[in-house]
Amino acid sequence: MVGNNVLYALIAMVAWGGWAILANHALDYASPGPVIAFTYISGFSITVLVHHQTILGTHSRWTIIFGTGAGLSMAIGTLFFYQALSTGGVSVAPAISGLYFLVTTVYGVVVLGDSLSSLNIVGIVLAAIAIFFLVQ
Repeated sequence: MVGNNVLYALIAMVAWGGWAILANHALDYASPGPVIAFTYISGFSITVLVHHQTILGTHSRWTIIFGTGAGLSMAIGTLFFYQALSTGGVSVAPAISGLYFLVTTVYGVVVLGDSLSSLNIVGIVLAAIAIFFLVQ
């Protein structure tokens, strides 16, 4: 049986795939700025509707610091993702940027001390090879 974390991740994968497809179509009608604005305004609104009680609660300084840092990182990634979509299309940009897990994997191993199995290492190498082939 699939654990909840895997199920949630699969739903996120499909939803983010839809996001990339819809963003690509939206860029046929506008530059990245307005498309990003509409994307995140709608996303923020839905998040507030679903999690309004926890959003309005009291938060620690670290919640604010790390949340703001995550937002900054997401904004930078989003700007460059939409720029990649507008100049290269939906077949390459989402595939390469979707490999962001390589960054989090390295962070987990180097900073947090997570362990890697030999199969994990093979997966990382194959992902790096995938980037090579996608940019050809």
